[in-house]
Order: sequence, then structure tokens, then C-alpha cells
Amino acid sequence: MKKILILSISTGGGHHEVARNLRIGFEKMGDQVKVSNALEVVNPDVDAVVSKSYSILADKMPRLYGKIYYTSSKKPAKQMIAQTLSTISTHKNYKSLKEYNPDLVITTHPFPIPIIARLKKRGKITIPLISIITDFFPNSLYIDENVDAYVVGSFYTKQSLINFGVPKDKIFPYGIPIKEDFFAQSTKQPHETINLLLAGGSMGMSGIETILEKLMELDERFRIEVLCGNNNKLRDKLLQRYSYAIVDGRLTIHGFTNDVSRIMDHTDLMITKPGGLTTSECMKKGLPMVIPYYIPGQEEENLEFLLKENVALYQPDPERIATDIEKLCENPEDLRRMSAKMLQMSEGYSLQKVLHLADAFMTAYENSTSK
Repeated sequence: MKKILILSISTGGGHHEVARNLRIGFEKMGDQVKVSNALEVVNPDVDAVVSKSYSILADKMPRLYGKIYYTSSKKPAKQMIAQTLSTISTHKNYKSLKEYNPDLVITTHPFPIPIIARLKKRGKITIPLISIITDFFPNSLYIDENVDAYVVGSFYTKQSLINFGVPKDKIFPYGIPIKEDFFAQSTKQPHETINLLLAGGSMGMSGIETILEKLMELDERFRIEVLCGNNNKLRDKLLQRYSYAIVDGRLTIHGFTNDVSRIMDHTDLMITKPGGLTTSECMKKGLPMVIPYYIPGQEEENLEFLLKENVALYQPDPERIATDIEKLCENPEDLRRMSAKMLQMSEGYSLQKVLHLADAFMTAYENSTSK
């Protein structure tokens, strides 16, 4: 039985969701998995401050967050952040790592990379390190010569890493590890209505309230479902405000649900922010996207990727979003083309390939240490 350590950070839900998906996959293969928060290991208060700061900046001060994000990718800032993280975190993470004694480390967030890279550089550990890049353009914080392999969500991401100087044989475009449910054959059935799915990410960002108000102006051809995530206050508010539409069958409101894959199977158009995980799920389902908002930084880069591939519509003006959706849906050939392109872009996605890649690295490491 092999042992895997997965390191993440509590900023947004996507990084932990990827870690969870990997853990489930490895455990089905009979491996032992530990998922650890690299900052929480140092001090729970440090992790809480970082997590809370991210939530406030992303939701309340997105422009400032974007400036911090882009600054962090520049060489001087990257070096300072990497040095700070490795200085405050290496000792306790090394102690935790030695106690667990894994055969492989996987990161689903860039922050743990300089911590593990420093240990490898100093010869403290020799185990392989795999980085899962959870967006479509890599922040330079992901990049370190001590990373043995990168798992990425597209050939676009692969080329971006190559442009950063990463050897192409270290890069594997197997897709951001999404839930196994999304790899199952779609159960989509023909339907007369136009089904829209509105979501705000794992935290159910409050911007969807404004968007929903405009979507309710669409005619009776449209059916709308809303994913509120963990935002129970928003869910309850929408349930009360739109009770008439829920009774009429035009609107369905969900809180947190594990049934997103099935819901997507009867959806024609996804309206959401372009997080890496959500985008990957839409790609695997062949679901075109309408993007009314994004968090500056990685989601802005994801948006640029989607617009370049002509699989998404960006409309930040709530007053125009319903009209644009109506126009798009009046051209079913455009929707079919966008859907086909999404499916084509996700053809190489395979959770099993990610698991087997990890297993190959662990086997090679085991063979090298047993000589």
C-alpha cells in the first residue's frame, strides 16, 4: 500500500475539492491518503487569517485582490512570497511529513510548493512532487525546478508553462481533477424548454441575486436553476422572494448539493464565474458558459482562455444579460458549436490518468530507493 500526502490551502473551495477528488480516487486504488493544510500545520490562526483575507478581498475588494495576484507573479514578489512561506512553514511541515512518511506529495495550491521544494533542494526529502494547477493560466508561484510533474487543464496551460521554461516532458494535460461523476456518460434527454443553470461558486457569491432578477424577465421558454453553494442566507432569501416562480415550475433553488453533475445533464447554458473547477466540469459536460462576473486574477485569465476558444459569452452588465442569452439561444447552431468545442477541449481529461501518473512516480521512487 502506497502513501500519498496532498497539500492544499483554504482559499476558495476548488483547491480542497480537487484534493478530495484525488483522495477518493487513490483510496479506491487501495492507497493511503492524507490531505493536509500546509498553513494550518504551522498555526491554525495563520490559515484562518489567510482564508478570511482571501474571502474578503475576492468578494468585497476584487480589484485589490487582482493587483495582489498579478504582483505576486512577478519575480521579486514571487521570491519574497516563496521565501516567507518556506521560512515560516518548512520546519513544521517537514516534521509532519516525516511522521507520515509518504511516497509522494501532491499540491493543489501554489503556496505549499516552495515549502516542499526547499526540503528537496536541501536534500531533506527525495520523494516525488506533483503539482496540480487548478486554473488555465499558471501563476509563476506554481513553478519550481523541484516539481517533478505538472497536471494541467489544457494544452493552452501546457504551452504557458513551456513559455515559463518548464520542460514539456514534465507537463501532463490530463485535466483538473473533477469529481468522477462528471466522467460518466451524459444522461441528457431532449426537452422543449431552455434550461439555464446559475451559480456563484462554492460560497454562492451574492452577485447571483442581481443576475437572477434579470433572468426572471425571460419568457416562459426558459427554466432556471440556481446553485447557492454554502450561502444559506442567500438560498433562503431567494426561496422567499421567488416562491411564485418555484410553484410555477420556472425556478428551482438549491443550497449545497452533491448532485451538480445530474443537474448539468439537463442544462443548456451555464451562467457562472469562471473558476477552474467549474469551468472543467462545464467542459466535460459540453456546456457553454455565460460569464457575468469573475475574480480578477486567475479567473480573469480563465475568462480570457474561454473567450479565445469561443466557448463562452462575457456580459458584465446585468441589464443586458437576459437579452444576450435570448439571442444566443435563438441560434441553436451556435450553442451546438460551443458545446462540441467544450467536449473536444476535454477529450484528454482523465482522473485515472492522473492516478496512474502518480503511481508511476511512486513505483519509480520505490525502485530507486531499493537498489
